[in-house]
Parts: sequence; C-alpha cells; structure tokens
Amino acid sequence: MMEDFFGPLGWRGRLGPWGSAAWPRVDLEEKDDEIRIRAELPGVDKDDIDVMVNEDSVMIRGEKKEEEEKKGKGAYVLECYQGFFERRFFLPSEVEPDRAEATFKNGVLSLKLPKSPAARERVKKIAIRGE
Repeated sequence: MMEDFFGPLGWRGRLGPWGSAAWPRVDLEEKDDEIRIRAELPGVDKDDIDVMVNEDSVMIRGEKKEEEEKKGKGAYVLECYQGFFERRFFLPSEVEPDRAEATFKNGVLSLKLPKSPAARERVKKIAIRGE
C-alpha cells in the first residue's frame, strides 16, 4: 500500500512533479516600473478565466473543463488537471489596478501591473562607498 501511495502515480503524482498542488504555475517578476505575472493555463478557454487586481494583490481563478467524456472499456490514467482553480498573490509593491493589462495567448495568461507612483519613488539606488 505504501508503494501505491508514494509510487509514480501515488502521492507525488497527484501533487505534480514538484510535489506542489498549486495550479496554475506562475512566474511573478518585479521590474522598476511594473510587476509582471505569467500563468500557464493550457486547455483553459479565455472566457473561463477571471482576474481580480487591487493595489496589493492579484487573484486568478477559473475553470478547466473536461474536453470529452471518457466512455468505454480499457485502462487510462487521468493526470491532467480539471475543475476550478484559484491562486492569490500578495504583491511586493503597490500597483495601479486601473492601468492593469491582461493578455491570453497560446495558453499563457500575461499580466502587466504598473506600479503606483509612490511605489516607484520608494525604490532608490544608493551609492556604495569604499573603505
């Protein structure tokens, strides 16, 4: 039983190859003037995704619908995620929600979140002195 639980299709298989149930996978990058987020959403229709942005957080939620009903005899493995998903991120800097942009292409959701003027002013490069 333990081999079934920890085996290739057991516990780790259910949580993904990295041992995490977080889906969709996301990259979050902070630039000087904006925050960029990329979320991989293969098999999800653009109309089934909602993005909510406020000054300090982003929520991505939606549904990946089953493409076809599985009928008939035979063995099959269901590892691809289906169903509702939701990810929430607290942002490293304050952003301007009214200027946020979202695009969806080839199963990838891209968000550009311009930083607020106050957040841009707080980041200062300082000189490093020698001894």
